[in-house]
Order: sequence, then C-alpha cells, then structure tokens
Amino acid sequence: MSMKQNKSIKLFQRVWLTYSNFLRNSLFEGAASCSFGFVFSFIPIIMMALSIASSILAKYPAIMNYLLDLCDNFSEIYDIRPLIRNFSQKQNVSIFDIILWVWVIWIARKLFLSIARNISSIFHSETPQKGYVIQAMTFIGEVALILGLVAIVITSFLLNRFFTLPGFTFLGEQFPLLFGHFMSRLSTIIFYSVIFLFTFLVYRFESRTAPRYTLCLWNAALFTATFYVISFFINKFTNFSNYTLIYGAISSVIILMMKVYMFFMCFLLYAQNVYVTQNFDSLLFCEMYMLPSINSQKGINKLKCLIFTNPSDLQDEENTMYCKEGDIIYSQGDESEFVYFIKKGKVIEELENKEEKTFDEGVFFGEKSAVLKRPRKGTTSAACDCEIIKIDADTFRSLLIKNPRASAFAMRKL
Repeated sequence: MSMKQNKSIKLFQRVWLTYSNFLRNSLFEGAASCSFGFVFSFIPIIMMALSIASSILAKYPAIMNYLLDLCDNFSEIYDIRPLIRNFSQKQNVSIFDIILWVWVIWIARKLFLSIARNISSIFHSETPQKGYVIQAMTFIGEVALILGLVAIVITSFLLNRFFTLPGFTFLGEQFPLLFGHFMSRLSTIIFYSVIFLFTFLVYRFESRTAPRYTLCLWNAALFTATFYVISFFINKFTNFSNYTLIYGAISSVIILMMKVYMFFMCFLLYAQNVYVTQNFDSLLFCEMYMLPSINSQKGINKLKCLIFTNPSDLQDEENTMYCKEGDIIYSQGDESEFVYFIKKGKVIEELENKEEKTFDEGVFFGEKSAVLKRPRKGTTSAACDCEIIKIDADTFRSLLIKNPRASAFAMRKL
C-alpha cells in the first residue's frame, strides 16, 4: 500500500475515532450545558467587567468612546451600549456594589465547571483537588477573566492609538487598502486572538494529560478558524430583521445561543481530536480488537471494518508475518509470546480434542493464552495466503489496561 493511501486511511481512522468518542462522551449535550453556562455565567461576568471598565474609563472619554465603538461590532447580536452608558454615569462605587460583584461572580460558576467536566470526560483525567479548592480556583479564574477583559479593552484602545502615529499614518497613505482593512479589523483580530489563546490554554493545561504544545496550538488554530467561518456564514445568511419580526425581543438571544452552541460544539470536537491524536495507537488497537469478522458485516459496519483492518501505524516489517497456505503460526505447548491480528487471509486453529476454530480477516487470535500467560492449547496454521500482524503479549496486556472497553470485551471473550 502506498504512503498516500496509508495517510488517507489514517485520516479516516482519526475522523472515525474522534466522532465516535465525541458521541460516546455525550459532547452534543456537553456543548448545550456549556451554552447555558455561558448565558448564566459568562454574560453576568461580562456585565461585571463592563461595569468596572465603565466606572474606571468614565474619566477617559476617548477610551469610553472606543469601547462603545467596539461594542457596536456586536450590536446585531445584542446591543449593550445603553448599559455601558448607564454604568459610566455611576459616580461612586459603594461597599454594596463590591458585595454584589463578588456574589454574582461566585454564583456564576456554571460555565467554567461545565467546561472542566467536559474536558475531564474527553481526556479521562482525574480531579485530584478537593471541592473547595476547585471552587476557589474557579472564583480566582473568573476574577482574572474580568480583569483580563478590562485589560483587553484598554490594550485594544492603545494599539488603535499606536497605529495612528505619524509613521503608521504614512504607511496608511501608501497602502490604504491593506492598512485600512487591518485597522477596521483590529477589534476582530484581538477577539479571535483571545479565543485562540483561551483554547490553547484549556487544551494544554485543563486536560491534565500534557498533550504536546504543537498539537494544542494546531487544534486551537483550527478551532479558531472554524468558528470564524461559522460566524461569517451565520452573519452573512441570517436575516436579523426577520427574526426580530417573528420572535421579537428574544430574537437576539436565539441567534446568540445558536452561535454559542456552535462555538462549544466545535471547541469540544477539537478537544476530542487532541485526545485521539495523543492516544491514537491505543485507540486504534481498541477498535481493531473489538472488530467483528468483516465477512459478517454490512453497511456502515462493513465500512468500519475496511477502515480499521489497515492499521498502518501499528504495522512494520518486524511485526508482520507473510504466511503461505499450511504454514504453522504456533504449535500446541508453545509459549504465548504474541497475539495475532489477521490483516488478510484466514487462519485455522486445531485444539487438543481435534475441534477446529476458524479466524477470518480483521480479527485477533491467540489472545486468551497470552492474557492468562499459559502455553498454547492448540496448533494454528494459515488456511490460505495470509498477512498477519503480531503484537507482543506484554504490549497487548498493557493496551488492555489502558482501554476499559477493550478490557471488558476481552473478559467476555475469556
């Protein structure tokens, strides 16, 4: 098989593993949970950030006007400019305001806890911290998020002013299309940069399985680009005036929830891809081991068998056997050093009582004695020309330990 074909099969295997694990972890429901957490957690945090920013920035009209212009980019979804103006008119911050802020932040933990639960479900990571430690860390994270949002607004304003300095003004005159487009998209660039950074940090550190930095960066970039494309098409093809006419005041909430759900669905999907890539060999082995005989399957299960009976990542010259019809693979009484996977062909095992078992393409054989560490009870030979992959017995046992589904399947077979 050519390298190009191997890459194509590996891509299909990865897509299948990602989607099947996505379904198995109930991540469509997880995305819905995160979406409702966004409404009841993140929006109050945004309100708090805006109230703090407005109170601080009211003394700086230029920054306040920039903040209002920034919010104008999202006015089709929800116009929060009147709220900012009301906050900016507040002269003093009372102790009651501070207590109210702390209380809202404290109760608005659903989003972060929902994300943490779904990431833990994807990466099968244990949570060593006690409950009160998790709550405290969530609280600190929300405070940091509020301060970060305020800092982003101020940084965005400073960058905007920086690019209006004489040197950049000259560049704008020389390259009006390029420079003008960049300046008009500055707030969008900052917004998606924050999404990229947040996604990378969650994939790398919240997973608690230490996936590679490059893997997390790549999937964070893919997720950010995917969400940008989805948002573009939603904005381009959604008639906001029709939704307002039909649903009235809640139309903006409906569109917002649609975007938020798509955000978290893609966010969790790429997180699942990080896990699949990180544990690809182990997951591939699990699917191979649990495959039924390819000859007994139809439809989608037939396709699955075709995809996973070509495990290019687990096969090399050293562990591949090419047998002719009648060749002995192992004999009765031999030590159980390997487990075998039939990539092509058919194998017959003759037991002590002369009973025969037939193993078809796409199935394992010899695993019972390997798991139990016992000598072979029968003699196995090739029923036709075969291509067989052999897996070291110790490696096989360690892979079973890593895969609860494969372990349960092996117990049923034993």
